[in-house]
Amino acid sequence: MKTDVMTWTFALVLPLLSCEEKVVHRYESENSLYFFKGAEQYNTFVQSDSLTYNFMAKQGDRQRDTIRLRVLAAGFLSDRDREVYLVQINGDNPLAAVGGTHYVPFDDPGVAGSMVIPAGSTRADLPVIVSRDPSLRSQEVRLEVELRENAHFKVVIPELSRFVIKIVDMIAKPANWDFLWQSYLGNWGPEKMRFLADYVGIADFEGTHEATEMLFYRSKAIEKLNEYNSTREEPLTEADGTLVTFPT
Repeated sequence: MKTDVMTWTFALVLPLLSCEEKVVHRYESENSLYFFKGAEQYNTFVQSDSLTYNFMAKQGDRQRDTIRLRVLAAGFLSDRDREVYLVQINGDNPLAAVGGTHYVPFDDPGVAGSMVIPAGSTRADLPVIVSRDPSLRSQEVRLEVELRENAHFKVVIPELSRFVIKIVDMIAKPANWDFLWQSYLGNWGPEKMRFLADYVGIADFEGTHEATEMLFYRSKAIEKLNEYNSTREEPLTEADGTLVTFPT
């Protein structure tokens, strides 16, 4: 009797093992692509489903910068580079980022060659080059992108195939301006603050600063503003025409 039970048990298990084997094989052969979502343990790479890039928050007068979007591949490895098909999906929106104005299009020759999963790898950091267009000083634009199926990869998890980049070049008035910066640098204004970050090199407006440091910033701001105005037809002003000045 025991022999019969063992025979039937073995007979039942065989189809299950065969079915599981087919499922695993099918999954492993499905080369697919998706956006990485979490922070890695051994480096500083952090990524969710969206990010905001503010040119004003970056030190220096940079006109372009590169954002890296990490994508992961499932399935078999390849001994050749495999192209990734990335597209903008919100082009009809009035506040959508415009290719060639706010970012370098993904089919641009200088970018297209980097849109690949390298040979022997299951991941890539795709470059998105953003541009500092003057329109970003008054409004935020959105670049909504999506991974699309191509000859190399399928997209099997739609919710992991999209990413949103918000691009802007504006900054808010620091909470400590009136009681810390006001007496040294005068009334606050977005263009003044932009100038202080780009030309004077002030990277931290919210922190604590000694009086000697504040005096140095004021002296340098006056010097840099004179240089700036001397090389342009019109002096630096705010959007409403208010002249940018510093106390002397």
